[in-house]
Amino acid sequence: MYGNTSSLDNHVNYTKKEWTTSQYYKSVLNFLIEKEIKTFVDIGSCTGILSDILFDKVKTVEYGVLVEANPNNFEFIKNRLQEIDNIDIVNKALFYGSESISIGSVGSNVGAWSYKSNINNIDIKTVNFEEIIETFFNSRGLPDFVKIDIEGAEYNFIENSDLLKHVPIIEIEFHNNDEYGVIEGNIRNDVWKPFINKFLPNHELILGGTKEFYDGSGLFILKENE
Repeated sequence: MYGNTSSLDNHVNYTKKEWTTSQYYKSVLNFLIEKEIKTFVDIGSCTGILSDILFDKVKTVEYGVLVEANPNNFEFIKNRLQEIDNIDIVNKALFYGSESISIGSVGSNVGAWSYKSNINNIDIKTVNFEEIIETFFNSRGLPDFVKIDIEGAEYNFIENSDLLKHVPIIEIEFHNNDEYGVIEGNIRNDVWKPFINKFLPNHELILGGTKEFYDGSGLFILKENE
């Protein structure tokens, strides 16, 4: 729909079009503008292009952390954004319960690397969300916005993080992961919505989760009384 993702340069163009053309992502972006977010963490940043979009479109943004597991993608981000002072980039996989995990490619998408894949595997050190906050946000509090796109590891993250449940705005792309009963297709919604209700009980879905948007994505905000 937005081009192919078989190279990092192509992935940059794909993501630009996705965030500026699809109704779902345009709505997410407008919401972030309205809320005047200042800080963000992009987990599964691939090319880092979301950072460009946020700094360009959301004029209040001051600082961001990009977390990317794949070393080639990480080097691509570093080379592309090396002159930007108000971001930090982490080359680790966000995962709980192990100091390192093996990730493999998923199809021809250079942005899709999953611990569920056994293709072209590489071993990557892990980091958890609490360590990211302690290292990069110690004096800033929690980030205003967290984007999660980590190819099936989002369930491990959501289930185990103590701090994520306090982040004001979270955007999640859910993937196939049979450990958590998730299967491809529209029935995914019947699985991840109860999962969110259990592990992010203070959040509510305000965008996504329908055929009109992406059935595997959702924008969640903290309920007003929290």
